[in-house]
Order: sequence, then structure tokens, then C-alpha cells
Amino acid sequence: MPAPPHLTREELLARYAEGERDFSGVRLGDVDLSNKILSRIVLVDAYLERANLTGTNFLGANFQGATLNQARMYNCNLSGANMIDTQLRGADLRRAYLRGANLTRAYLSECDLSSANLGDAVLKLARLRDANLTEVRWRGADLTEADLRGAKLTGVDLQQVLLDGALLP
Repeated sequence: MPAPPHLTREELLARYAEGERDFSGVRLGDVDLSNKILSRIVLVDAYLERANLTGTNFLGANFQGATLNQARMYNCNLSGANMIDTQLRGADLRRAYLRGANLTRAYLSECDLSSANLGDAVLKLARLRDANLTEVRWRGADLTEADLRGAKLTGVDLQQVLLDGALLP
């Protein structure tokens, strides 16, 4: 049974603990879900704007089409996450682990991804304008047709990164 559009933090955590994983369409703006284990959670088209998700384990989560603008996701584990068409404008993703995540068409403008691991991640057509990409680990990433104009790329190695048609700073 899909989650209702509005849930409290406590309701979501209780239902997750009971084994429910699909919370598609849920509205949880400004929620604090920091330092939780929410692996394999489904948050398709969810609203989590300004949420505090610092240190949370979202291994294999599905955020497709979700709104996470200005979310605090410092040191999150988003390995293997589906983040296709996700809105992350201005999000804090410093030190986030996004290895193998699919960020196709994700909107990451003005994000802070400094020291994040984006190895083997797919960022086709992603928008990373004016993002802080300082010391990001990109090995094996696919940035085909990504928009990186205005992005800060200090201390990065873009060798072994697919950049076909990408718009670089």
C-alpha cells in the first residue's frame, strides 16, 4: 500500500521498521532523518526540500523525480541510488558516497559536492551549474552532455570520465 501524501517523521520511521519500503509521493519538507538506516527505501516523487539527511544510509534507495532542494545530505551513503530526474538545487552533498548512483537528468546546480565519491555514477544530461565539485572522485563516471558551466573543479581528475558533449567551465 503506497504511503499517504503527508506523513510525520515518526510515522515514516515506524512503518519502515515494520518492513514497508514504498513511500512514493510522501511530503516531508524540513524533516530530520539524519543518521538513520533507510536502505532500499522508495521515495519516488517525494518532497524532502530542506530535509536534514546528514549521515543517513540510503544504499540502493529510489529517489526518482524527488525534490531535495537545499537538503542537508552531508556524508550520506547513496551508493547505487536511483536519482533520475531528482531536484537537488543547493543541496549539501559534501563527502556523500554516490558510487554507482544514477543521476541522469538530475538538477544539481549550486550543490556542494566537495569531496564526494561519484565513481561509476551516471550523470548524463545532469545540470551541475555553479556546483562546488572540489576534490570530487569521478573515476568511471559518465558525464555525457552534463552542464558543468560555472562549476568549481579544483583538485579533480577527469581522466577516465566520459565527457562526450559535456559543457565544461
